[in-house]
Amino acid sequence: MNKLINRLTSMKQGFKYKATHNTRLPYIAALLAASILLFTACSETTEPTINTASDNRAIAVKILQLQLQSWQGKIKTFGVVEAAEEINISLDFSGIIQKVLVNEGERVSKGQLLIELDQEKLQLKFQQASEYAIQTKAALDEAFLKLKRRKALAEQKTVSREVLDNSELALNKAQAQYREAIAAQLLSQRELNDSKIYSPVNGVIDIKAVEPGENIPAGNTLLTLQAVDTLRIKTWVSEKDINLIRNGASADVFLSSLPGTTFNSTVESVGVNADPNTGNFPVKLIIEKSSDLIRPGMTASITINGLELKNRLLLPEQALVDRNRKKVVFVVNTNNDVLTAEKKQPLLTPAQQDQLFILSGLNAGEKLIISSLDNIIDGSVITLLE
Repeated sequence: MNKLINRLTSMKQGFKYKATHNTRLPYIAALLAASILLFTACSETTEPTINTASDNRAIAVKILQLQLQSWQGKIKTFGVVEAAEEINISLDFSGIIQKVLVNEGERVSKGQLLIELDQEKLQLKFQQASEYAIQTKAALDEAFLKLKRRKALAEQKTVSREVLDNSELALNKAQAQYREAIAAQLLSQRELNDSKIYSPVNGVIDIKAVEPGENIPAGNTLLTLQAVDTLRIKTWVSEKDINLIRNGASADVFLSSLPGTTFNSTVESVGVNADPNTGNFPVKLIIEKSSDLIRPGMTASITINGLELKNRLLLPEQALVDRNRKKVVFVVNTNNDVLTAEKKQPLLTPAQQDQLFILSGLNAGEKLIISSLDNIIDGSVITLLE
């Protein structure tokens, strides 16, 4: 660098001496070239390097140990209060009626069991969906390992780029199939949970539209109740959340005109068809008219308690970072008592509340790095914060 500066200074002096001569242009060109060379040398940067155990630059990180847990979604939405003299009880899936426990004219209480569906077929459907999810998970793991092996061979130039591309396509296909299988398993679980139908309100059975043994299509009315001191709230829920909502689920309602008060509500029905313009599904809730201040037309903020899912791995969004246009996480790897960060690219699907479901790529017990991620690359030496 000093040599460049000295050279530039001497050329500048030479330029002053020959300024009156016709040979000034070559000196200008040389001066510009030297300036560019100097600028390049001064602005040159180096790529980040991996810190090692011997350079005493371990990055202090916080971790979260992954573990299987139960999870219940909280679906937040908005709706409008309506009058509700009649309540039609229906299902958004087909099923066979096993028992009808009420008759027309009978007074019923909120939470009373009204109808039971045949659980045998629903249980079989859930088992089949669960088995298919296991099969697609195994295929996904196999596709991942195959791609990993072929990447290693590609680095040694023993397989073609075409073979590697085909392995990547196979992995993408396996990921899509596994996501579909998980969605089908979740749907069949919800249907099984909804095989017993309870009264959402206090009221009187006005119409009994079904008898035991009937096969009822999705959306058909099973019973009609005359509600007592009851209002309805109509809202819309996205495709992502609709399978988490079941009939009879509880919900908290907040009315903008009555701040500071929470009202209890119950899901009356879940729509079968999405709105063609928005893609959202209609959901109706029942709220007891506990105050004369609650009136039709009022706007409501609603939190619905969704389906509880067990044995799930959850990833906090804060642990997910971009590396080379890919979403990755870092976990703790121990080798000869040296802790390093290991990069992984898990398969995820949205959950809620800044969390993601882990479908594959991470296991229970692994220690997930959740801080100092801007400074970490694959192989960084780390130390754990208490």
